Amino acid sequence: MDSQDNNKLVIEATLENLSKVNDFVEEFLKEKECSPKVRMQLEVVVEEIFTNIANYAYGDDAGNVTFPQQINVPSGSFI
Repeated sequence: MDSQDNNKLVIEATLENLSKVNDFVEEFLKEKECSPKVRMQLEVVVEEIFTNIANYAYGDDAGNVTFPQQINVPSGSFI
């Protein structure tokens, strides 16, 4: 099951969905006006986490991953 609204992405944990996850994260970080360096670092982290979930979390079963569109940081420290 894949679903997306303005607040989150719920997507099946398969490597085939990695590009959808990357697009979701990229768009979110652009909206937050992150610096290119921070954007790249966070995109790599999310990609690594999603890949690990897709490869190892559910074994032969299917499962979903939820990406909330939320980052909590002190004001002005997310550049």
